Amino acid sequence: MKGRLIGALWIIAALLAAYMIDGGRYFFLLIWFCMAMAYGEIYAVSDINPWRMRPYMDKLKYVHVVEGAILAAVVIAAWFLSRDEFVMVIMVCVLSDVGAFAVGKLFGKHKVAALKQISPNKTYEGYIGGVIFPLMAIILAPAIFGVYLNGPLIIFAFCGGLVAEIGDLLGSATKRRLGMKDSNEELMNYKFWRILEYPLKGHGGYLDRVDSLALGLVAYGIIKVVASLL
Repeated sequence: MKGRLIGALWIIAALLAAYMIDGGRYFFLLIWFCMAMAYGEIYAVSDINPWRMRPYMDKLKYVHVVEGAILAAVVIAAWFLSRDEFVMVIMVCVLSDVGAFAVGKLFGKHKVAALKQISPNKTYEGYIGGVIFPLMAIILAPAIFGVYLNGPLIIFAFCGGLVAEIGDLLGSATKRRLGMKDSNEELMNYKFWRILEYPLKGHGGYLDRVDSLALGLVAYGIIKVVASLL
């Protein structure tokens, strides 16, 4: 768990630096890079070593394809979302992760039995924390980053925690399906990719860091499109 926190802090620090340096011109490039690396982590295993797919996960036979499609959709969504919208979605997803972890650790007593093969340590209390904590983004995003909260962003603040939780589950299911503990373990075997993966060595990999964010960005994009049509 310590490694996961270090990896999360590394990604957050990198995103904040990209947001603030030179008017944020590198912010979207970092988003695309992280999504591309997560995509590579999935297909480095699923394409090269299909025998590693665990047979007991037959019900999730195509979950890695779904995860790959979500990551690809983020790259497209990046053309239509503003930097402030990205910041709000990121904050909601981060607060969801923090809430799920903190509440689960402090008060989690009831395991979610239905998810024991995908995420055996998840508790109902943790999920409640992951849904409630993102509401703080309504106050923090304008106060810290000066984000203007329009209708779609406020709607996402209320439902984004649940979306982030589902995204995290999809990431966990993908790793279980492909027989991985860390999503970057295959790419770490190749010298060139090892250089790019090294900042997250032992910290889960890029997929672990962006699984909830990826689904969150896609969900917000859908909310924005629907709102524009009403």
